[in-house]
Amino acid sequence: MVRGQQKKRLKDVDISSSEAAEILGCSAKTVTRLVDAGSISGWRITDRGWNRISRSSVIAYRDARMARGRDRERRRAR
Repeated sequence: MVRGQQKKRLKDVDISSSEAAEILGCSAKTVTRLVDAGSISGWRITDRGWNRISRSSVIAYRDARMARGRDRERRRAR
């Protein structure tokens, strides 16, 4: 498998709320709130609230959050 294809395949994986929380540095409950708010892509797989989350949407959310933080730092430095 070509390295780029492997990378793409990893991005398209569905992960648990706990795994998403680890990537984002927050709690699984916060991840569930983000899914419910539509901030990241995910769905419930049981009535008890177990979620599956799109890994690529978690990465995109994390990157956007980091970019906003960098923008705030730049504005403060002025």
